[in-house]
Amino acid sequence: MILESFLQHASEESTKIVKDLPERIKTWRDKVVDEISRYEAQRERISLEEALATWKQIVVLGHPGSGKTTLLHHTALIIAEHSERRLPIYIKLRELTPEKPQCIETAILGAIKPYIDSSNFSVDNLLNNTEVLLLLDGFDEVGSEFRGKLAASICSFIELHQEI
Repeated sequence: MILESFLQHASEESTKIVKDLPERIKTWRDKVVDEISRYEAQRERISLEEALATWKQIVVLGHPGSGKTTLLHHTALIIAEHSERRLPIYIKLRELTPEKPQCIETAILGAIKPYIDSSNFSVDNLLNNTEVLLLLDGFDEVGSEFRGKLAASICSFIELHQEI
């Protein structure tokens, strides 16, 4: 008798929860949208130059086709033309594949090799003697099976070269 009463009560409660579910989802969605709107309203927009002067590391997020690559190309061009102290190095992360194991240091070397005398060159020497702006593009284009290893490689590189 107690078990039957419990089961009936539990059934009534789960029916109530299922009936309330669409309203609960809508309420939750509205709260999330409100939070995002409040954040967006409080967020201060700053110029690229200001961002580069303020932070050493910046992540650019956006939907496909929203201009992330164009922004990185523009940044590299502006820095190359107007900065005597910073060297922009642009790397397409999708070109680093598990089949061609490369670390970030190798990718940096590959990106600047055409412009240097590589006989006495090392990435450590470059990073110790030059202010480098490392522009890593296309992380979202890297295959999911390789993305974790690449993220770990980038994090290790940043930890090792905190001046970047």
